[in-house]
Amino acid sequence: MGEVLVKEKRKRQGTKRREILRAALELFAQKGVRATTVKDIAGKAGVAEGALYRHWKGKEELAEELFCENMKHFKDCLEAEIEGFKGAKLRLKRALGAFYTFAEKEPMVYRFLIQASHHELSYLLPRTPKPMDFFMKIMVEGIQSRELKEVEPPLAVAFIIGAVTKLPDYRRMGIIKRELKDCIDPLIELLWEGLRARNGLGKTFFQRKG
Repeated sequence: MGEVLVKEKRKRQGTKRREILRAALELFAQKGVRATTVKDIAGKAGVAEGALYRHWKGKEELAEELFCENMKHFKDCLEAEIEGFKGAKLRLKRALGAFYTFAEKEPMVYRFLIQASHHELSYLLPRTPKPMDFFMKIMVEGIQSRELKEVEPPLAVAFIIGAVTKLPDYRRMGIIKRELKDCIDPLIELLWEGLRARNGLGKTFFQRKG
């Protein structure tokens, strides 16, 4: 009987933890981490404030967990989409498709990650697996294979990320009417025109740097 009660208690605690995570994510996406209080989270989750402190030291630790786990999940979604595919252009196209699929299927998660990475939780980026790392890998491989022009990979990634992340904003604002998936082909052509190598001559950026 005692073992059954312990299991039931753990099950209830697990349910409360999930409810707290869900409530915190929604509030962080809407208001930001700084403007959200533990009281806000507890109220939305339907639990006492003490329930949050049983799992985390405070809202900051909770926000960090949400950020790191969801950012890694975002990156993993992109990697899964290009597995087994060759060529920088095709890999980039499939990655953009996965990027926008994630943004549309997980709008709250996407909004939280974008906002937090630019502001309150940007200090976590250097040690957190993220889509930027994935795009960096595509750029490095493309430059080394001479499919892409010889530029510093971070500059190429900044060019891509800047263009890619603005489209969901423009669609939400009504500036772009079409579905995000319908923007992939024209966006790829614009990006590719700016990134592709014009010839295969000369040393690569990495050879010159070495």
